[in-house]
Amino acid sequence: MFTGLVERTGTIIAADRAGDVHSLRIDTGWGDLAASDIGGSFAVDGVCLTLVAFEGPLATFDLVTSTLEKTTLAGRGVGDLVNLERSARIGQRNGGHEVSGHVDCVASVEGLTDFGHSWRVRFQLPRGRARYLVNQGFVAINGCSLTVYDVDPVTDRFDVWLIPETLRQSNLHALQVGSGVNIEFHQVMKLITDNIYDAVRQHAAGGSDPVATAAAISRAVHESLVMSGAASELVMQSTWQG
Repeated sequence: MFTGLVERTGTIIAADRAGDVHSLRIDTGWGDLAASDIGGSFAVDGVCLTLVAFEGPLATFDLVTSTLEKTTLAGRGVGDLVNLERSARIGQRNGGHEVSGHVDCVASVEGLTDFGHSWRVRFQLPRGRARYLVNQGFVAINGCSLTVYDVDPVTDRFDVWLIPETLRQSNLHALQVGSGVNIEFHQVMKLITDNIYDAVRQHAAGGSDPVATAAAISRAVHESLVMSGAASELVMQSTWQG
């Protein structure tokens, strides 16, 4: 698990493929990597990867076919900057949001406005994916925890603002129109949204009346919150009927 607070950027110094395994060697800049970190999880541009070897600050990660197909890492090469975050420790402060490192899709930059110190960036998602976003909600972009500024579920576009600190600390300063980025939606939003969609489809197919459908949606939200564990107090204080 990660927080979405990028610690630093690293530079890819080697990208090799042997059979179905693609390896990235990254100069992380960390001088405190240790043997105990082998087998541990690191977020590389928002993708959860396992450290398989290191030499000083140089870290090696292996990527399998499914990771290459679902993320932008297949297109990364020598000299590219990647965002890095080590896995969260129990009890540490989390100033971002819970990020799993399991990328949901790749979005492309459709527009970028530079206001001098901050940027407004518009992204195009694959069809139907904007349903997992809400205004002022969370989204992870290349592993960065960001707030959704504006979302259009019809066109599957959304905007974020990048403050100077984000531009300085991450590789998002290198974005340009057409750039691809790794997207991870908030886990709770995915649970709630998918359960609601399933409830509506099932009841619509069965010809249920609006009251029954509303009750099914309430149950879907309730079950999602219980499963996520993110709103146990809300669940205890609320009464769900139907």
